[in-house]
Amino acid sequence: MRPSAVYNIGESNQFLFSVNKIARVTLTLTFPDGTVRPVRVNMAVVNGVTYSIPGLIGNPPGTRLLTIDAFSGVETAHDQCTYTAGSTGPNPNPLTVSLTTNRDCGPGAVFNPGETIVYRYSVSKTARVTLLLRRPDGSTSVFVANQTVPGGAPQNITTVIGNQPGTRTLILDATTGTEASHAECTYTVPGGGGGGNPLTVTLTTNKNCGAGAVFNLGEANAISYSASKSARVTLQLLKPDGSRSVLVANQLVAAGVTQTIPGVIALPLGQRTLILDAVAGSEATQTQCTYTAVSGGGGGGGGPITLSLTINHGCGNQYRPGDPFIVTYSASQNTNLTLTYRRFDGTQFDIFTNKPAIGGQVYTYAATIGNGMGGRTLILQTSPPIASVQATTCNFTIVP
Repeated sequence: MRPSAVYNIGESNQFLFSVNKIARVTLTLTFPDGTVRPVRVNMAVVNGVTYSIPGLIGNPPGTRLLTIDAFSGVETAHDQCTYTAGSTGPNPNPLTVSLTTNRDCGPGAVFNPGETIVYRYSVSKTARVTLLLRRPDGSTSVFVANQTVPGGAPQNITTVIGNQPGTRTLILDATTGTEASHAECTYTVPGGGGGGNPLTVTLTTNKNCGAGAVFNLGEANAISYSASKSARVTLQLLKPDGSRSVLVANQLVAAGVTQTIPGVIALPLGQRTLILDAVAGSEATQTQCTYTAVSGGGGGGGGPITLSLTINHGCGNQYRPGDPFIVTYSASQNTNLTLTYRRFDGTQFDIFTNKPAIGGQVYTYAATIGNGMGGRTLILQTSPPIASVQATTCNFTIVP
């Protein structure tokens, strides 16, 4: 906690705690209205390590009481800490947003089909934002979905004007804590155009699009697209966390020739949206394709899953209290892992449980060696255990 221990509603905070012996702790938070919420219950902790629990200040305002109770054998210890959530008076620094195009908004913002347009937006505070476009026919496209944007940092999205004439509306919504803000910006595409042979595009994956297009983490996938006329195309990928990747930027493609981009499914899990824009002369068109990434098995190649586990002093070696302790681990295929810390007397606790791991990727866990002496064993296994996968162990000793 910071010395003043006063936070605004919606502001990030952290609970920091440590113990001088290996113990189990319970943290409880009492709110100004008298409600009590357990933060951690009977959590196993190691001496000499400072633990951090991140959070976000919510309602109601007023003073909160954080208590910690620790148990080690027959010994117990207790401590508490108070902090305050800000006043309910007028907000002197409200959340605001800005939204425009490279030609401003309103009647003067006129773009022809095929022209480049830049959407520009910002927020006054770090916030989660959603930006969508509503077309004249009522259809919508989501350009940003619940994405975290830092306060005061201008954001730009560049795209191409399609054929549909009429007024389009950009809609920006931002939230942070209990605050929310909204802005809209209109621009116009003149009517006309068309002809008997309009520009069309196709976009799909090797499992098509929509509800049936489901890929496992680590699975190979392929994105295919084409245009009915020679055109310049831009292909973007909108991920579940709101981030956006440009897969193809203003690439010239021949009429009727299918283009394919191979790839491998990676984090984050959830639904992704492919957005394909094509421009040929004064014509422009757009299409979208959705598919979903799930965690179910596969990934990292065939054959049995093998696990790797080592430590910075090497398995079988010694540490002294206060030494840095770094665990390095991996799995040959996508799976979930549990890492267990076992003492010489047989007592143990899990450092983490059911943690997703991508096949072939190396992970680390860092801590500091505490004061307890004697032998220790780390045990890395799949979670839940898989009969064909052998758990991996690493022994070490803590000496004076």
